[in-house]
Amino acid sequence: MELRDPAGLTIRMSHRASEVPNAPVILFNLWGDAAGGFFSPEPWVGLQNSLVMQEGLVRLPPGGGFDWTIRIEIRR
Repeated sequence: MELRDPAGLTIRMSHRASEVPNAPVILFNLWGDAAGGFFSPEPWVGLQNSLVMQEGLVRLPPGGGFDWTIRIEIRR
């Protein structure tokens, strides 16, 4: 994902996970508050409210592992 500000700021975000749930799945969660003056692009693996819905979960066996690498680059 890449976000570009007209003033010249560029933010590039990428991530990689060792496991991704079956579709539907969200890999970036975008939210913000115009009144608060912020926008938040978040790397994400799964679905919102997934514990309640029991969908979009990464399920690990006892002793299992989950690797997730997130990279954020900021350029002017």
